[in-house]
Amino acid sequence: MEDARGVSLEPGSFELADADLHIWAIELQDADSIVAACHSLLSDEEKARAARFYQEQHRRKYTLAHGVLRTLLGSYLGASPAAIQFRFGHARKPFLAGNATLQFNLSDSGDLALIGFAHACDLGVDVEFMKRMTDMESIARRFFSPEECSELLSLDLAERTDAFFRCWTRKEAYLKALGDGLAAPLDGFQVTLRPDQEPRLVRTTLAGGKTSHWHLHHLVPAQDYLGAAAYTGTPRRIREWPLMNPSALVR
Repeated sequence: MEDARGVSLEPGSFELADADLHIWAIELQDADSIVAACHSLLSDEEKARAARFYQEQHRRKYTLAHGVLRTLLGSYLGASPAAIQFRFGHARKPFLAGNATLQFNLSDSGDLALIGFAHACDLGVDVEFMKRMTDMESIARRFFSPEECSELLSLDLAERTDAFFRCWTRKEAYLKALGDGLAAPLDGFQVTLRPDQEPRLVRTTLAGGKTSHWHLHHLVPAQDYLGAAAYTGTPRRIREWPLMNPSALVR
């Protein structure tokens, strides 16, 4: 990944209008001092969860991701990052205590976190490191809808990896927006995955079977990573920040 320490935040970076969707891409590597600063922002529950990771690299990534999340929330809310309190809904999807408007969602994979913010909608984001896969077809047959699997296997071999991760991230983002996580059947709905198709929820048996008020957005936050955002309501103005280090935000 390229170093993004030089990213500057211009005035208005945290002005989030009702018609906006902001997406932040964060590199989950930084100096010990930044990890310590992030750790100081976490709640006791978050600190305990970080401590349960067996490997230090996973403790550091969790701490950086959640420290940055709190920092960004504090900037949007004009509040102290350490004072922010979360509540948890179905499948432990977090939401802000005392604020029913600002929605957020976090996903991480490899050395990168993706965080989305919007007002008054169901919102989910997902990011995946596009690792080399030798069992792509078996995973697709197990988790994708029959239509998705058929479309994937109809593509040339050179196109399948990108198509697989387009499909996977869109499905994950949609489920996270619903608040169901992997508890819901991944083959119970269909998304587009071909390179010539717009990101779209084609059909669903979940949440009343509605597709018209759902929107999917394709993301390429860094080399070898693909992501997606899913949200409800009217189409939004989407702003994506370039990949940055936690030190660009956390002091």
